[in-house]
Amino acid sequence: MDMPEPRDIRIVVYDRNAPFAESARDYLRGLGYRAEAAAAPGEAMRALKSGRCQVLVAEADYSDPSDLVAQASVEFPNLCVVAMTDMPLEDGTNRWPTAFARIKKPFPFQKLADILDRAITLDRIFFDLEERVMNNIGRRLRAARRMRGLTLAELSERAGLSASLISKIETASAAPSVSSLVKLSRILDIRIASLFE
Repeated sequence: MDMPEPRDIRIVVYDRNAPFAESARDYLRGLGYRAEAAAAPGEAMRALKSGRCQVLVAEADYSDPSDLVAQASVEFPNLCVVAMTDMPLEDGTNRWPTAFARIKKPFPFQKLADILDRAITLDRIFFDLEERVMNNIGRRLRAARRMRGLTLAELSERAGLSASLISKIETASAAPSVSSLVKLSRILDIRIASLFE
């Protein structure tokens, strides 16, 4: 399978300091990630439960035995966790044993981007099979459409499918039916099997 692109990766950024969480979210969105910000643990857990999030970047609290990092690591074992802390890293290196990385605040957001790049390279960001297949189908359909110089509207007209549906298929927000895949692959002159490779 292809390496995931930032737009395939959903991230929840949790920090009690809402402006910090929002700034980190905006930075990650600027890099193409699908990021959400949360300023309360319950809000962050709801975001994690509502979608297929692969990464949690969270303020970690040494003093709270039920902190979000520990709770999320147990509830979502495949979650790639980046623990942010104000405390010296040496004081709690064993506090979050399942965290992929620990980072001391304050830090430049580029450092967070570097951690995410490393997680992608080391295959520490997990996708379920259905999601990965949908991402690959969408990416390949978009590439084929662009290679042929077609707009969404033009492809929509030729395929008899709505532009909105095609856009959702390309962004992996909707699963295509077999009928839709047949129509799109014929118009784009690609083998259906190639969408799953």
